[in-house]
Amino acid sequence: MGEDHSVPKPREWLMGRTYCRGYVSGIAAAGGTGKTALRILQALAVATGRELTGERLYGRFRVLYVALEDDRDEIRRRVWAATKHHEIPRDDLLDCFYLATPMGMKIGELSPDNPREVMPGELERWLRHVIAEKRIDLVVIDPFVKIHTVDENDNGLVDQVLVILARLAINSNCAIDLLHHQPKGLGRPGDANRARGASALRDGIRVLDTLTPMDEKEGPKLGLSESETRRLMRIDSAKTNLMPPPQNARWYRFVDVALRNRTPQYPDGDRIQTCEVWAPPGVNASGITAEAIERIFDQLQAGPTPGRHYTRAGNAKEERQAWRMMKVYWPTLTKPQAEGLLKNWLKDGCLSETEYHDPKTRHKAKGLTVLRRP
Repeated sequence: MGEDHSVPKPREWLMGRTYCRGYVSGIAAAGGTGKTALRILQALAVATGRELTGERLYGRFRVLYVALEDDRDEIRRRVWAATKHHEIPRDDLLDCFYLATPMGMKIGELSPDNPREVMPGELERWLRHVIAEKRIDLVVIDPFVKIHTVDENDNGLVDQVLVILARLAINSNCAIDLLHHQPKGLGRPGDANRARGASALRDGIRVLDTLTPMDEKEGPKLGLSESETRRLMRIDSAKTNLMPPPQNARWYRFVDVALRNRTPQYPDGDRIQTCEVWAPPGVNASGITAEAIERIFDQLQAGPTPGRHYTRAGNAKEERQAWRMMKVYWPTLTKPQAEGLLKNWLKDGCLSETEYHDPKTRHKAKGLTVLRRP
């Protein structure tokens, strides 16, 4: 080590603080709370490069979604609902978003010769082949309980399953994500102990989130109806070994989407759940995360094109309007919210409005200059 003078390369994050090459991540939630709908939307964001969930993306990547509780048609309905609601063209998913339903296949199986030894199973071998063939960057497995044959409360055996997954992530240079159930009861947001079964699972997952419904007493305080409250979920960092946890929870609203797949026998067709970013109402209604602000300031500093600046002016060309750029990094941000944020950043000395020579118009113009980060 004393002769090693080179700085290690940075960790290769795919999206925000959720997916990272060479590591296993996961989300724990009670059944029926919407974790599949959320993870599908996050997977679509990674595949399309669109910041659908308000999290930073580091490019477009190939995704494999492995569903082991639903058949192929059901998981397709869920993907269709998300793409329809978020207006994602189907062609945008070509060669970058794959679905698989390998029912019955296992990542880890007990050795027939040693009940304390877990061997790589058929699913491990199949995944290794598909990851290499399709050059997959992210594998989402839904749910963890379906990929092994061990007692989920046995630390020694569960740890061996996690080692198989970690080795697959490292050797294949991809991120692996697990959806996992929790014991009965909702539990506290951000509590790592909400992951059901052996503590080895919580120890082996490097980035763990929890998904929690809004408390029924919290909704009325925000002026929300009972039905509105039931549709809201918060995602919290329960264990982040790789980066500091976000300061605030991220909120999502679940919506029903009509697929319009009616037939003579089923004239109503299906209504399927997906989700969208949501922010609590109030003064800071933007709900914008520190991560999104960092991206916005990166873009403010870079400008719409070299030598040009963004502006608050409403009569400027669309490519220079700062509020439009901000919506790219926080899709639910309204124009008044964006203008309010810009006004506060100017007041706090993070930004200034300065006159400069616009190289495109060859005239003087006013634009926003970054002085410091919030």
